Amino acid sequence: MNDQLPMTWQSIVYSRQKKLDNRLEYQIGWEPSSVPKNSIIASKLGCDPVPQGLCSLVLDEASRTVRIASTLEPSASVNLEYLMLALKVRRTACREPLFSLDPVDPQNLESTPQMKRYEPAWLAGTSVGDIMFQADYFLKELALGEYTMP
Repeated sequence: MNDQLPMTWQSIVYSRQKKLDNRLEYQIGWEPSSVPKNSIIASKLGCDPVPQGLCSLVLDEASRTVRIASTLEPSASVNLEYLMLALKVRRTACREPLFSLDPVDPQNLESTPQMKRYEPAWLAGTSVGDIMFQADYFLKELALGEYTMP
């Protein structure tokens, strides 16, 4: 029975290392530094965000228009790049952005790799596409018991 303990330990170490290697190879793992900054887009749209870079949307009911304004309230803030990409999807594809990790071979789920599917396809390589991939992957890890639920 003692022969099984080192093997189990080695299996755990190997499994963890494989997951770390996959995270590096497939760029899995969200970092706060990957969140697009509001300052450049806000400046182009005539808004100077506060030093923290927070922007919000303000509805002018009289003119029925929306404008961008700086805010100090994180719960009222919006990421302008994410918003612009989501609106572009709605305007050009008449739908919401979609991401899914799908098996390459649906008939062989155990050993087939996963492929990234974006709709519309041009979301691949964008900040919205990346955050949707990261969220999907992390939710799958939670569902499979890789981490404890928050």
